[in-house]
Amino acid sequence: MVVEGKHETIISNELWNIVQARRQSKSFKQRQSHEPFLLSSTLRCPNCGQGMVSSITTSTRKDGSKRKHRYYVCSVFHNKGSSACKANSIKAYDVEDTVIKRVTEFLNDSAGFSQTIENINKSTVQSNVKLKEQLEDIETELKEANAMQEKYMEAFEQNLFPVSILQERLQKLAKSKNDLEQKKNELSVQLSSSDTKIIPPDVVRLLLEKYVQAFQHSTREKKKQLFQLLLNKITIKQSDGRSRTVDKIELDFDFSEVNLSNTFTLIHILFLKSDHSE
Repeated sequence: MVVEGKHETIISNELWNIVQARRQSKSFKQRQSHEPFLLSSTLRCPNCGQGMVSSITTSTRKDGSKRKHRYYVCSVFHNKGSSACKANSIKAYDVEDTVIKRVTEFLNDSAGFSQTIENINKSTVQSNVKLKEQLEDIETELKEANAMQEKYMEAFEQNLFPVSILQERLQKLAKSKNDLEQKKNELSVQLSSSDTKIIPPDVVRLLLEKYVQAFQHSTREKKKQLFQLLLNKITIKQSDGRSRTVDKIELDFDFSEVNLSNTFTLIHILFLKSDHSE
């Protein structure tokens, strides 16, 4: 279990996070291929929901020359065959171009952008309200359990029941309290995590503007890293005929100050390129 330390820090949290972000931004391993696949495992199979992996096939032209075709296919199909799932192949370049195009369109649609962020934040606030209500209920139950424990002890001191009965009741009460404490801790973690998901629209807009600009001028290796830091999940759907297209793109933003997140690393890459950046 990792908890936030209480000791006096040697350096500031801000400096620590910047250093860790820089280390993480340099930790992506380079692939040997000159044309890396940008969305491996981020794409999700429409049948089984597992990640899609890279696949390259080769065909022979009439003149005898070879031509490579790049696809993403279901990882389950790739590892276990057609008995486990379908290939659900989709052209690599097409889906990669579609993703950055959709991100750009989302950014340029001012009304849709604002409405999406507002809806997400409303949902988060409503979720927080429910979590706080559940925490209050658990606190009430814990107080009642503690009061009951005291009553049992008072009754025992007055010789109203023997030790064996007292032990039995206290054991049941202790188990109940332990379950309540565990649930309380789980809800507290959820609430803390949910609080960091309130999205500041202006920050997201600025981040995406810089992101799109950087993406357009990056190498494919860098584009892969940028995709990994921004995208959480991409689903595909079966279109007319046998073709498949991008369905939903889920972006991931985490502005937590305590935990080192992909978003913080992304900000570092896009904005903190020099040691003297503010």
